[in-house]
Amino acid sequence: MARGAVRKLVDSLLIPLLALSVFIVIFALLVLCSIIYSWVGSYNPSVPVSLGRFLGQLPAASKAVLFSAVVATTLFLIYRIRKRPGLRLLSFLFALASVGALLFFGMAGLDRLSGRGAAREAQAVQPFVPQRFEVLRSATLYVERVQGTRLFGVAVVRPNADPAITFASEAQFHPKGMTIALPQGSLAVSPANPDFGPVFQPPPFLRALLSDMGWATAAVQRAFAASRLDFAIAAGAILLFCMSCMMLARLTRWPLLNALLTLVVFRGVFWVLPILQTPPAAQVERQIAAALHLSAWRASLPSFALILLGVIFILVDLTLLGWRERGDRAHG
Repeated sequence: MARGAVRKLVDSLLIPLLALSVFIVIFALLVLCSIIYSWVGSYNPSVPVSLGRFLGQLPAASKAVLFSAVVATTLFLIYRIRKRPGLRLLSFLFALASVGALLFFGMAGLDRLSGRGAAREAQAVQPFVPQRFEVLRSATLYVERVQGTRLFGVAVVRPNADPAITFASEAQFHPKGMTIALPQGSLAVSPANPDFGPVFQPPPFLRALLSDMGWATAAVQRAFAASRLDFAIAAGAILLFCMSCMMLARLTRWPLLNALLTLVVFRGVFWVLPILQTPPAAQVERQIAAALHLSAWRASLPSFALILLGVIFILVDLTLLGWRERGDRAHG
């Protein structure tokens, strides 16, 4: 009996170390995939692949995938706790604290690093080959010389425009928005690599998932920049709800069905979050906030709803499902 209790305690105490190890692996893989994807999209024979270019893109790529890596780590921990629950409540608290700490300290560290790599990234990623015509979606471009993000001897050819050819002795390239600032106006550089779009576009399901995860990442980053309280509410609500989905991992006696339910709910919450920011949803939130006298917290109502739902899932997990498992053991 005592040995079993010690083993359960050890299983719970190992969760922070396991969370850190899994997070490092997932985070490194996602960063590498993000940089490769970016390199393919902005391939330029005149900009060789180098360590400096890799380091220049590292901060931005890390910020883009940090939240996704934390969510993936949360999903892994759910099934680790299902297999080896240890002391279930303690395991849940350790897991929630671990992913929360990974997200907070990761964002704090990357926030400091992002400014240092911006200049190098802007110089490294530019899709122009000097002294060659580049066919873009809206025009044909010729650049005589490239110096970082400054372009010299720029000619833009638009057959249906008047005039059809415009020339600028100097222009400025903005890598973040992929645009060129010309005296005649702004020119979108799309696509940077003409073969990238049709060949390397992800399938619709993955594209929608990446879009929703990108929205959630941006929302968490905005909350982090606004205040630590906003960040705690926004990120804490999402992570608490995700961790509470461990209830779904043992909801029925069919493991495959439980796995599918968990994945569907995970996918669903990141699909719903952007919808809650649309004007119709915002109007409903205003009415609810006014009725509950919570107008000052209107923007946080979706987060409070996730927290409430997460608490309900946790109570179901600790009570109803716990009773069922104890009953099964008693009759087993």
